[in-house]
Amino acid sequence: WIFILILLGIVFIYVVGGVIFMYVTTKELTFPNCEFWTYFFELVREGFLFVGHGCKKSGGGAATAGSYDDIGASAGGASASFQGSTASYQPATGGDASPKRDYTDL
Repeated sequence: WIFILILLGIVFIYVVGGVIFMYVTTKELTFPNCEFWTYFFELVREGFLFVGHGCKKSGGGAATAGSYDDIGASAGGASASFQGSTASYQPATGGDASPKRDYTDL
């Protein structure tokens, strides 16, 4: 119970202090970080729906990200979005021009 009381006290101080700060700076009585909290609770709701539907993706919502396989598909893939060429790339040589071995992670 002590943890709950401390948490409620912190939330109360955050809300009251935020409202006072917003009033002093903007002359409006508004909830502190209203856009963030609105978006946050939409994401929490979607998280519960995601778990409730057996962790399967459903369309729409606040966090509408496609699957990992969809990345680059709308841009025509990585090769279509890359316009440069590495054929003329010459690595810079330091003080000595001796060839160095490539680093390999064993």
